[in-house]
Amino acid sequence: MAYNNKNHLEKIKQAVEVTKAHYEPGRQDRNHRWVWRTQIHEMFHIGYATYLKWLREDPEYAAYLKQLKADRVAEMEARKAERMKNPRRARRTPAQNRVRKVS
Repeated sequence: MAYNNKNHLEKIKQAVEVTKAHYEPGRQDRNHRWVWRTQIHEMFHIGYATYLKWLREDPEYAAYLKQLKADRVAEMEARKAERMKNPRRARRTPAQNRVRKVS
């Protein structure tokens, strides 16, 4: 009987689906290590390096991550443009902060 890696590829797909459900880019408490520690390690009993290798092997996930990052950059640019509409008051230079002596 010939060997095929159908089951291995199926495990990778499952790990990617779990990651898509729980990973949130930009949040430090929902990063890949957290997903691996709380979800993946319990399901598949693999190490962190193997988990990251599985994510790199899946072309769908790479495109998904690229889209998430692009959306985040667009959101940040929009927030920056909104902040620039109402800039804070300009700070005084050190010479303007000095107290004038009254004689």
